[in-house]
Amino acid sequence: EVRQSALDGLARLYIATNRLHDCEQVLDTLAGLQNRVRSEMPFPARSSMVTRIRLLLRLKRWHEASRIADIAIEEARKVADRKTVCAALMLRAQAMVYAGQPIEAARSIIQANELGAWSLREHLGMFWEVCSQIQRASRELQQQSHERARRIWREQGNVGAEKELESATAEPKAFERSGGAFHVELRSDSRPASSLASAFDLSHDAYLL
Repeated sequence: EVRQSALDGLARLYIATNRLHDCEQVLDTLAGLQNRVRSEMPFPARSSMVTRIRLLLRLKRWHEASRIADIAIEEARKVADRKTVCAALMLRAQAMVYAGQPIEAARSIIQANELGAWSLREHLGMFWEVCSQIQRASRELQQQSHERARRIWREQGNVGAEKELESATAEPKAFERSGGAFHVELRSDSRPASSLASAFDLSHDAYLL
């Protein structure tokens, strides 16, 4: 498991430095090392699935990212690994936003919230960043959540998260559609994330200055 953890860490570093092909190669090597006979995935295997979801998001393979997220959620729930479940749910929400499925995105982020994702320090910045993506119908709310994510990462000294976000600047095609129907649907389905934002204004003031 030590080697697997080291490879997963290297894969995450490659994502942060935009070396996506190298990341995919490392993850493929890691997948070959994992024992598929075991009924429960060890932590390095579950962690590497989260890393692969992040890679797939960077490669704009939204539906594949969602599929891997579903597997990661199922495996993590078997061993009550709340952190991995929350991370996979948030990344699934991100994939669904990019795929133009805001209802599914909102459901995923609400599930992550119910599991206490906002209380996990290492995932708090990602929580707000995903909320900002769901809140695209409201430019003001989106900007507020985006800035919260950045402030949290800076306070935590999480340079990698900021760099990863800066490398993924391309807008997903799902939000390049014209016409009112899509935007009306998104506005309606972004309400859960907007409600969460209002609630956290009262409980996380230290991060919202």
